[in-house]
Amino acid sequence: MYQEIHELNIGLEEKIQTRTQTITNINAALSESQKSIKNLLDNAGQGFLSFSTDLLIKPDYSSECETLFSCNIGGLDFFNTFTRRRKPKTHKRDYRQILRDPRFLQERSLFNFITYTIANSEPCCRHSV
Repeated sequence: MYQEIHELNIGLEEKIQTRTQTITNINAALSESQKSIKNLLDNAGQGFLSFSTDLLIKPDYSSECETLFSCNIGGLDFFNTFTRRRKPKTHKRDYRQILRDPRFLQERSLFNFITYTIANSEPCCRHSV
């Protein structure tokens, strides 16, 4: 019985080691892919960024964004960073409503809404760093 448990334990340890190595290899490939994509975006000469449903700019953005804004924009409020409006709460509510709508990606309404809002606003960058 002891020998059987010992053999099962050895087999389990080998499986754990194999799976750990597989995960390590996958993580390395993912990291390399992320570096490659970041390199492409950083050298495109354009600002690329994303933001969450709470309208905060995510910390991963292209280096051109720092050139454009002369600051680290990660964590800043997207709406307040890009527009100056008379009724910011109303428009912010509109953005949040679109972001929570599961159809917004299919309808491309978010992109059109952002383009319209930025084009019809006085751009600004408010730094609260």
